[in-house]
This record gives sequence, structure tokens and C-alpha cells, in this order.
Amino acid sequence: MNKVYRNTRSFKMMTRGSFALFVISMLVSLYTIKE
Repeated sequence: MNKVYRNTRSFKMMTRGSFALFVISMLVSLYTIKE
């Protein structure tokens, strides 16, 4: 149970990190397009 909980938590953090990277890359691309 503990291992599964830990894995799901790390998975959620991983998805959050990938989502944040995706948003940041989109913002950077929009900024470069504006410039």
C-alpha cells in the first residue's frame, strides 16, 4: 500500500512537472514570436 501510494504521488508530481515544462515552453515560444 505504501509503495503504491508513493508511486502514485511521484507520478502526480511527474505529470505536474511535465505540464509546467509544457506551459513554460509555450510561453517562451509565444514570447519569441512576439519579439
